[in-house]
Amino acid sequence: IARVGSRDVKVSIILWGYSFSEPVWTSVLDVLMSLPAEVAFTCGWKAGLNEVLEVYLKLLYTHIKILHMESNIERICEKFTILLSSFASCKSNDFQDWASEKVFGWGAIGKLIECCGIGHLLAANEVSQQKPLDGNK
Repeated sequence: IARVGSRDVKVSIILWGYSFSEPVWTSVLDVLMSLPAEVAFTCGWKAGLNEVLEVYLKLLYTHIKILHMESNIERICEKFTILLSSFASCKSNDFQDWASEKVFGWGAIGKLIECCGIGHLLAANEVSQQKPLDGNK
């Protein structure tokens, strides 16, 4: 029970990410995945795509590390991994820059990616950015 103004209100506290609609979350990923990668990760970035991806990371982290309910988000995680793979392939420098940023209250994006079990994207992207020792491309 909480007091709001002069009234008592019954309040139910639910951990963020515990109550969600999987079809809505997967459909947003489907829309993003239907866009050409250049459009999604250039124009989309300017429109706030980074914030959308960060919200997905928070959802995945909450279910995997806090609630231990990975089975609730298997489809979301699969689609999110495909989307991030596309980002890493299309704009590898931008992907690395984004992964090194921090989400307020959550830590580094790269660490969140690793905790969500998709850290292989970071490793693969780092390998693809390395130049050959002989200077040939």
